[in-house]
Amino acid sequence: LIPGPFSYLPTVVNVIGLERHFCLFSVIGPEAYALPRNTGIFREPGVFIIYICLALMFELFNNKYSKRKVIFLFLSLLVTFSTSGYIVALFIIAACVFFSKGMKKKAKVAIIAFILFLFIILTVVFEEYSLIGYVFGKLTYENDSTDSRFGSIVANLYVIFLNLRNMLFGAGYSFMENSYADIARIVKAGDHNTNSVLRLVAVHGLLYAAVYYTFLIKFCKKYYRNMSLCVLLVFLMLFSNEDIMTSFLMYIFPLYGVAKHSQQVNIKQV
Repeated sequence: LIPGPFSYLPTVVNVIGLERHFCLFSVIGPEAYALPRNTGIFREPGVFIIYICLALMFELFNNKYSKRKVIFLFLSLLVTFSTSGYIVALFIIAACVFFSKGMKKKAKVAIIAFILFLFIILTVVFEEYSLIGYVFGKLTYENDSTDSRFGSIVANLYVIFLNLRNMLFGAGYSFMENSYADIARIVKAGDHNTNSVLRLVAVHGLLYAAVYYTFLIKFCKKYYRNMSLCVLLVFLMLFSNEDIMTSFLMYIFPLYGVAKHSQQVNIKQV
């Protein structure tokens, strides 16, 4: 992945004015980045990894998974160089290895060996970029990404407990959109509200959130009985990583949770 060749590809500009090199099925960031990161068709890798990790979870937690799909999903995830993506993927793999009853031991060993192989190869290939420091280093020093992730937790909790009305019925979407910058300055948070799990409560209140998360838990239990807790944790980790409150993805799974059992749903096609 040498940045130079990407400069000859068509260039698109996203809604906030950032340039991206168009690669048919994905877009790559500008050459100014230390590493060209795969953002898929989305605005940034943090959004792309939500879809990759969910697809990976649905595939691995299924008794009849496709090795080819798993390999392609891993490769797509690796070139996002997303810290949260790597962490969630490792959690999915650990859950699959230790708790999945449908997967054979040989398959579990093969997955672990494949991950270690890719890790070693990428570490060697990207040695000059210090891959480990590039991906996980942001957890050890102050930066906008980490500030936004941790700051949005504090900022949303501040809004939720600001008064009883906010706690029960929420502050409203307009309030959060228009006033978040002021709230962030008060609690010394980052500029972006990336925690959709808590933002849902801040916008709509505990009553709405209780219904939403009850339906989401029903989905997990209905389709992944023995792995339901692991599936729920994956959802919470991914939804805490980016603002996806205006995306259908955040609402489709709770709706499947309350769908009638007579409806046959292939969850791998959701």
